Parts: sequence; structure tokens; C-alpha cells
Amino acid sequence: MRIGVDVRKIRDGGIGTYISEVLERLIPADPENHYTLFFAPEDFSEYNYSWENVTKKVNRSGKYSLGEHLSFPLQARRERLDLFFFPHYTKSWWMPCPAVTTVHDLIHLRFPQYLPNPLAKYYARVIIGRACRSSEVVITDSEATKRDLLELFEIEEKKVKVIYNGVDHQTYCPLQDEERIGTFKKRYSLFRPFILYVGALKPHKNIPSLLKGYSLSPLKGNFDIVIATLSGESRKESDKLAVELHVQDNVRYLLSLKKEELTLLYNCAQFLVFPSFYEGFGLPALEAMACGCPVIASNRASLPEVVGEAGLFFDPEEPEELAEKMSLLGNDEGLRQELRERGRTQAQKFRWKRTAEMTLEVFRTVAT
Repeated sequence: MRIGVDVRKIRDGGIGTYISEVLERLIPADPENHYTLFFAPEDFSEYNYSWENVTKKVNRSGKYSLGEHLSFPLQARRERLDLFFFPHYTKSWWMPCPAVTTVHDLIHLRFPQYLPNPLAKYYARVIIGRACRSSEVVITDSEATKRDLLELFEIEEKKVKVIYNGVDHQTYCPLQDEERIGTFKKRYSLFRPFILYVGALKPHKNIPSLLKGYSLSPLKGNFDIVIATLSGESRKESDKLAVELHVQDNVRYLLSLKKEELTLLYNCAQFLVFPSFYEGFGLPALEAMACGCPVIASNRASLPEVVGEAGLFFDPEEPEELAEKMSLLGNDEGLRQELRERGRTQAQKFRWKRTAEMTLEVFRTVAT
């Protein structure tokens, strides 16, 4: 079987992690099939996949553009593909072969106010709906996203398959190397206890509740807030709020850390706070648990599903509730140790190898 994969978003945060982690386990484990990977021009030379069953191609269409709906059908026909995998919902309107599409979340439809204009809202609804209806199978990262999908679109439940994301346990794990940890702390001047947030600064990530909760907590001034995000993320609103709350001297930003550095950061943190209004999965919470970092998470969408009984939860619209959970965890070493152990146990349930195996099962089912 000849399988095409759209990998143009391989650099894009959680979606990029999903693409690279699945491919790195799927392709070498499936020598019977041939994979044609379609890269954005700027990424073509960066990813030197050397497996014998891989061909690399360039797709010059912009993400979320009309061009992608024209170019992929032509390339699929030219490459004589038997199946096409879209690991994001930007499936072309028409394909000459069966397609499998992953929908990671429905943030654009659950929170349309975050989109820039009415045209973008219309585009999101039409594109996601058409992608789901025209795909042979739709993969979601969680039961929460599956429920949203079935509620918002008229598609058969049997064509929606939940396949959980995984975590790289070789990278994200508890570290015992005190010298390495000490060097990392010195490099980034992490000399005080800190509360960690990892992720984007988009509105649905709910950074205001993190800052407000911290400002209301007795931990204010004794703990810092460290925000690990991508370079290019706008800090204007969060910086303004930090000044208004008089916590600007306690908020640090670390930008575009590598996986190994993130592992060190999780190991150094007192705990992670994940205050999002909506997540299709919530990889940082899982990575933190795998490293033995306690987690306080929003009680919305997929996060209770992923964190399970291994964390503390709060209403993301109630900063006072977050402040209480911060104070509880920050002042109780016994509770932190209990959540470290529970978190590591919970994280063991999620493995990228299993994600890849289940994805391959979907491909084989569609092909028969």
C-alpha cells in the first residue's frame, strides 16, 4: 500500500509533536507499506528520514489555503497513492483515494470568539465538517473531542476512532543527575522554587487565571512563575496583567526549549499548572506526570481524562479556587510526593508506540 502523509505542520507545537512521534514509530514498524511525506518547502531539508520505505515530496500550498485543496489531490494521483493520512483537519475537499483525518480539538468551534473574523469562523466550520464527513475514519485524541465532534457534526459514531497521544518515556522521565540539574538551574537562573506552565499563550490557554490565582495565593513572592512557550508568542496581554497584579518580578519566560531542556524544567518545578479552558488532549500535563512533576489542571474537556486521579483539578473560571489548590500543593511535600507517584503511574498508560500501532490498524482497516 502507498500511503501519503501531510506533514506540513511538523513544527507546530503539539500537532508537530504528534506528527513526528507517530511517524518515527509507525514507518520503521511497517516495512510492507510505502510512505510519501509531503513537507512545507522550509522543512524539506530539515527532516532526513532515511527509512527505505519513505519518499519525501514538497507541497508549496499555504496552511489553511485554497491551494491545499487543489494540490494534494493532484499529488495523490501523480504518486498513485492508495491512502492519504491528514494528521490535522486540513483535508482536501476531494481526494482520489481514501483518507484518514485526525481532529485534535474543536477549539475554533467551541470558542469561535478567538477567531479573527466571521469568515474565519465560517471557514473553520465548513473545512472541519467536510473533512470529517469525507474521511473514511476520523481519529480523535480523546473521548472529549469525540463527543464534541458527534455533537457538532452529523457523522456516524462508528467512523470516529479515539487514539490517545503518547509520551516519550525515554526523554520525559525523573532525573537523578543532580549535577546536570544544577547546571540547568544556573544557566536559566532558576534559584527559587517555581510553578511551571508549558504551552502557547493563546486566549483559550487561560494565562490570566494562572496569574490571578498566583497573585491570590500565599505562595506569591515565595515561588516564581515560569512560563515555557514558543518564541514569537505575544506576551503583551500577560505582561500587562502581571504589572496590574504586581507580580511582574516573579514571572519568567523561557522560550523554545528543546525536549531535553523541558525534561529538566519539569524535574525542577514544584508543580505544573495547566489552566486551559479547552484541550483536545493536553500533552504538557502528560509530559509533566512522566517526569514526576505534580499537576494542577483545569477540570474542562480532555484534561480529567488524561490526568485521571493523578492530579488536582480546579474550575478555570475561578482563580480563587486555583489559588487554594496552589497553596495546598505548595505547602504539602507529602501531597506532592503522592502526586509524583500517581502521575508516573498514570503516564505509563500513554505510549507513542501504542498510538502508532492503533493508527496502522486504522490504515489497514480502511484499505481492506
